[in-house]
Amino acid sequence: MSVFDIINNISSSNTAMEYHESDYKQRVINKGFSYFIDSILYINEVNQRHGLSDKQHYDYLFNSLRKKQRRSKWFKKTPIDNVDLVMQTYKYNQQKAEEALKLLSDDQISALQKRFERGGNI
Repeated sequence: MSVFDIINNISSSNTAMEYHESDYKQRVINKGFSYFIDSILYINEVNQRHGLSDKQHYDYLFNSLRKKQRRSKWFKKTPIDNVDLVMQTYKYNQQKAEEALKLLSDDQISALQKRFERGGNI
């Protein structure tokens, strides 16, 4: 059972479901419902009460939210070109590499690309 099954159950089913504690991730479920205008205030309420158990969290959302189909595309971070080169060269993490990439000139980036260019027979 995935987190998305739990989200679908909370939003559209009239019968509560059994789930494993390891499958229930409050943060992901909150993010899934935060895309909708009719559920954002309920999600804000459970965020203020961050000490809730998984069962309390599920019961609150299951009994509070109106039943309807909620489907949306989840936002994903778009990859940035040449970040991997900076990460490999300077041993930076993703965030630091993105910041460093803004400081590099085009000549420096092309030098990094030549440095990591893999030749050989194809």
